[in-house]
Amino acid sequence: QTITDIQLQIRLESTKGFNLKVTEVLKEVDVLQAETDAKVIKIKADGARESAVLIAKANAEALQQEQAAKAYMYAAMRSHLNWTQSQFLEYIRMHALNMQQPSNVKLGVDPVGAVERVS
Repeated sequence: QTITDIQLQIRLESTKGFNLKVTEVLKEVDVLQAETDAKVIKIKADGARESAVLIAKANAEALQQEQAAKAYMYAAMRSHLNWTQSQFLEYIRMHALNMQQPSNVKLGVDPVGAVERVS
């Protein structure tokens, strides 16, 4: 009986030792998983930041190109029509008004290009 108790005690200690090692490995895996999760989160955040910066730069460059093209074409149009600065500004003003929805604009003048009816 005593020998059996001793053997049982040895096996119990051995089992507890294995359980302790298993717990230790599981905790180590948890730490590694947390570190990996943190790295993934950082990579995603860096990617999102870089993406936002690239998109903002592309939008700014597109806007600059569009404005440069408009400026060039307006300059060419003004030169071709031989308009003064005030004539050209009047054209721009009228063009902007004509681009608005009619329900949003109340003016005391006829739209550019409208034909006046004679009674």
